Amino acid sequence: MTSFHLSTSGNIVLLIAFVLIAIIGAFIFYRFTLPPVPNSKRIFLATLRSLVLCLLLLLLFEPILSLVKTFQQEPSIAILLDNSLSMTLPNGTQLRKDFIKENFSEEQLKKFSSRLSPKLFSFEQKANELRAIDSMQFNGELTNIAQSISDVKKKMLAQNVQALLLVSDGNVTEGVNPLYEAEELGIPIYTVGLGDTLEQKDILVSKLVTNNVAYAETKLPLDVSIRNIGFENQNVQVSLLENGKQIEQKIISLKKEQREIPLSFSVELKNEGVKKFSVNVSSLKGELTTSNNLQNVFVNVLKSKTPIVLFAGTPTPDVAVIRQLLNEDGHFALQTFVQKKQNEFYEGVISQKILDSAECFIFVNFPSNATSSQTIQQLVELFQRKQSPLFFLGGKSVDYNKLKMLQSVLPFGWNSVSGNELEILCELENQHSANVLVSASGAISSSTWGSLPPIFKTQTIFEAKVQSDVLAYSRLQNVSLGEPLLMSHILNRQRTVAFVGYGIFRWQLMSGGNSSVQNFLPTFFTNAIRWLTSNESDKPIRVTPTKQIFSGSEAIEFSGVVSNEQLQPLDDADVEITVMKENFSRSFILQNIGSGRYNGSLDDFDAGDYSYSAKVKRGDVQIGEDKGKFSVGSLIVEFLKTTMDKQLLEQLAFKTGGEFATSENYSSLLEKILTRNFETKENIQRSEIELWHWQYILFGIILLFAVEWFVRRRSGML
Repeated sequence: MTSFHLSTSGNIVLLIAFVLIAIIGAFIFYRFTLPPVPNSKRIFLATLRSLVLCLLLLLLFEPILSLVKTFQQEPSIAILLDNSLSMTLPNGTQLRKDFIKENFSEEQLKKFSSRLSPKLFSFEQKANELRAIDSMQFNGELTNIAQSISDVKKKMLAQNVQALLLVSDGNVTEGVNPLYEAEELGIPIYTVGLGDTLEQKDILVSKLVTNNVAYAETKLPLDVSIRNIGFENQNVQVSLLENGKQIEQKIISLKKEQREIPLSFSVELKNEGVKKFSVNVSSLKGELTTSNNLQNVFVNVLKSKTPIVLFAGTPTPDVAVIRQLLNEDGHFALQTFVQKKQNEFYEGVISQKILDSAECFIFVNFPSNATSSQTIQQLVELFQRKQSPLFFLGGKSVDYNKLKMLQSVLPFGWNSVSGNELEILCELENQHSANVLVSASGAISSSTWGSLPPIFKTQTIFEAKVQSDVLAYSRLQNVSLGEPLLMSHILNRQRTVAFVGYGIFRWQLMSGGNSSVQNFLPTFFTNAIRWLTSNESDKPIRVTPTKQIFSGSEAIEFSGVVSNEQLQPLDDADVEITVMKENFSRSFILQNIGSGRYNGSLDDFDAGDYSYSAKVKRGDVQIGEDKGKFSVGSLIVEFLKTTMDKQLLEQLAFKTGGEFATSENYSSLLEKILTRNFETKENIQRSEIELWHWQYILFGIILLFAVEWFVRRRSGML
């Protein structure tokens, strides 16, 4: 049934009055004509004029036509069918997927049509509308019941859905517990459990744990757990493989009472790079499935610990906190030399071997007046020969006359040397706020810099060199001194970071319980040392997959960061990814998302190991590249738990007013569903048409005017 209502923005009585006046005026206008015409023609012309005037009046009063359509909507049921890989496992004497195909074919769905209209959905990570049962592939590698219920709710908002039928083993391998989403749905959920509640005979790799990052020339421990279900007095071989090549194996004896068998492997890491380690357990006759006999893990092997030499002019709290930070980090091998007295250090004599082996130097309040010119000259020659990176931290005892010998490697100059001390704050330079040295790739915010406790600097006036980047300035209370505090530069491939203030230990000791401030110094300082020492920082492009192992149903996502030699982000680059595997190759372009960041994804990849290369160009010039590895479908979590989660399926039914059944008594559940009292829903659809915006009214006015003019013209009227 459809009804309509006309409303206007003005007074309806006034509109009617104007309409009557318009009609009367039109007929008076055509009462006499020159030349005289027949009455029928005068009435026709007066009628045309009346219609035009009435339509114009309607437009002035902004009429709205409201249409209300009421109709009865028959009840329907949403049917969610599990499309994951676990449906390929047995369900009694048949496979789980065979039960779904047999009981939800087009012919079987006719059983619902007498009371309910069935709406089919398949689900894995999300729910998808299903046209025919034959289109189900049962290849989903993750099961997210909560998301699938939410998807059905969104897709069927306009439908009169009275119930939901969920057919699954109930094993959630992704997402949250679905009970909340089920209760929010507001309709009864009937569940059909597939699979056995008792575990069937199987042997699988249930756990593979190791470090994601390791160092060359060290041993990598791998902790493995083999799960034994039902086997006894049999031996299996557990193999450890590196990049597909077996490097170690162990034989274990299975005992029925020992469900989890722990194993430990140790691998000698020789070269840096991304390594893939796999643990495989041999199969046994009578296993439920062999798809869970293998697990993989990727390990990023870095070069061995980076040797660093720290020179300090005097023992200070800054030296103590820096030594603690670097030793706790574990990535660095630190050698410290603290000036004792003229030409002597507490740690003894400096050997040329130690200096040559160092990959980074740290100066803290150095050189002092006790530092010999010979030591400084030794360092100058080393910097010229090796372009070793340097982190300079100021201090009250720095001898600037001796520091002049090292001026070529520093990003700053100075004048008006003074030992008087100022208490200052850090003021971040907005232009460089995205620089990795001050943001630590997003780990430090601008607000954290503004919350740091005060530190010190001498009244010596510092000036940044032309080729240097000033990352932070000194601020005295609320007044900016406009004087550089934190600087960096890259000159002839030598990297230097200089912080001309001192007393940075206060950033930890005076944090006032603010965790972001308390963690600032470890994050900032170790990030700066990594930038100085890491080969990765030499790359203007860093592109990595969002994870090393993807399921077969996931899109392969990449993220990248592009910057120039001065670490300034670039937003005008083209980043092309090429994914390769044997005779397979696919390429795509990452999208720019701002601040030198890029991302993108590809899908529809077969299971296997892949390598990728990323090339970045500005115009026609290539400015950098990156490469790496990832794997697809090598960890199938759907086979880690092979029994039915009966408890979850029962809870879903109980909490929503539905009922649980196994595949054996599905027929009786179907009868109960069909005998339930489902109601027809009255659906009301409302729509409004703003007639003054309606193009057909304007067209009608023009047409009526045209017809009137044509008739008058043919009649020779003035």
